Amino acid sequence: MLNQIQFGLEDRLIALSAWLGMLAMFLRQARAESAAGDQEIVRLFRESMARGAWARPLRIARSAAPRPRVRRMFLCAVAAMRPLLGQSASNTRVLAAILGGYLRGAARIGQTCLLPLGSTAPIAALERVGFDPDMPEIEAMARHAIGHAIFRKDLLIRGDLIQGLFLLLAHYAMMRWHAQAIALRRGATRVAPQDFAQAIAGVESAYREESQMVRLLDAYPVLSSLAYSMSRRKNSAHALARTVS
Repeated sequence: MLNQIQFGLEDRLIALSAWLGMLAMFLRQARAESAAGDQEIVRLFRESMARGAWARPLRIARSAAPRPRVRRMFLCAVAAMRPLLGQSASNTRVLAAILGGYLRGAARIGQTCLLPLGSTAPIAALERVGFDPDMPEIEAMARHAIGHAIFRKDLLIRGDLIQGLFLLLAHYAMMRWHAQAIALRRGATRVAPQDFAQAIAGVESAYREESQMVRLLDAYPVLSSLAYSMSRRKNSAHALARTVS
């Protein structure tokens, strides 16, 4: 699905989440109604999907609007926590960082920490920077980065496929967010391909190398609970993957 470039990049990402949700529902229902093993159930699901191809997941992907407030809250909380990784921070400091980032994101006020850039950026201004996910150069870079993340499987260390996909979408959202910050820093109103390329490198270093996103969740259970709760929300994929137009 990821390589079917006739569909929009973000439609494809959200459709993957919809497909996984449909599979989970299919498994639950089939286990309750049949004695067939999981492999047989998955085979039946794939056959049923083949008949309708990706029409239904894509329809789901296109049905909901962006949810920028939810995305801001999560990304600001993660960004606030990232500098603490590897430090012996007290529980009070951890909770203050998470709550502070969460509330700043919700209210769209103040600054957010952008560790890969070594700076902060005004939260409200970030969303005013335009981003076109289907610009050919940006789409190709995003597809390559996401494909590489899937191949390395480092977001699946916890063994939870739904949360692994959620972290993959969060990784994409982080790349987009940092690209907007880079464009903002140079006074541009739209993200250019070179901004996105720089953002990919920075986010890879700060959040992906040595599975640091997973380490961050393991180190701070409160943040892990937030990520788990969001990953189970019906429209979490829309919140993370859909660009505000």
